[in-house]
Amino acid sequence: MNTTFFEKVHNHELRQALIDYAEQNGNSLFPITVQEKRWLKGILLAPEAEHFLSPHIRDTLLEPLGGYEPLQASRQVLEKGKPHHDLAPASGTWYEHTRTLRQALAERRGIRLSYRTRAGLAMTDCEGIAYRLEVSTVRREWYLLWLPQEPGEQPIISTPLSLQDNVSLSSACDERRLEEIRTLFQQKRRQAQIQIVPEYNGERRRIFYMFSCFEKEVAYVKDTDTYTIHVYYLEDEKEYILSRIRFLGKRIRVFAPEDMRVRMRDTATRALARYTEETGGVDLCVSE
Repeated sequence: MNTTFFEKVHNHELRQALIDYAEQNGNSLFPITVQEKRWLKGILLAPEAEHFLSPHIRDTLLEPLGGYEPLQASRQVLEKGKPHHDLAPASGTWYEHTRTLRQALAERRGIRLSYRTRAGLAMTDCEGIAYRLEVSTVRREWYLLWLPQEPGEQPIISTPLSLQDNVSLSSACDERRLEEIRTLFQQKRRQAQIQIVPEYNGERRRIFYMFSCFEKEVAYVKDTDTYTIHVYYLEDEKEYILSRIRFLGKRIRVFAPEDMRVRMRDTATRALARYTEETGGVDLCVSE
């Protein structure tokens, strides 16, 4: 008997109610199945988990999963999850410094960083302030954003985790430097305002997922039954957002920024022109 299937059927109404509640209140609470619990236990028992979680957190998560067998990932899944060999740093796997970086971010500690540039230049014992970890949707790679300790140097440095050779903690951060980096990011941050066409509200979870890798806020207006997504991004991520917007097509409308609206109008004009040209005397214009 497929217990996972019956659990999903049994929990369907509860799951739907919790999803609706989460959308309205910004919370996330979902019932999980036996299969999902087995998957979580398998992830927690993987050797790589030691690099991400402290022993206390790991044991706390494993405690309620004691009665479940861990789910073994297939060979194909393990192969797909391996990092590209060109991105592997000299000191080992790219994630071995994540716990140190997380501690620096949580405790507002400085860091001492040794890394390599993409050109092959080695940088050793660079002191700075870790600001946050961020994934590039274009390169599909994680980066550390940090600020050099000494004022007047390059304002913000973005270093791939795959090129980091050594990371250690140093003294506490200067609050003035932290405020400086926050100001710099606010200046670089852009906002796109995207509205879901009401007749496609039934696909809103799919649309939300398309922008899940970005910081965003969702506003719902009950009178007009409209969802508006405010997506925050950096300038070099604009092309990726435009590709998502083109993929969603008529399901959404772009209200801001103006340069993104101009780009989408240009894309639509070019697409329509392609179908209004005459080829061999045949009119390819799409009827309205």
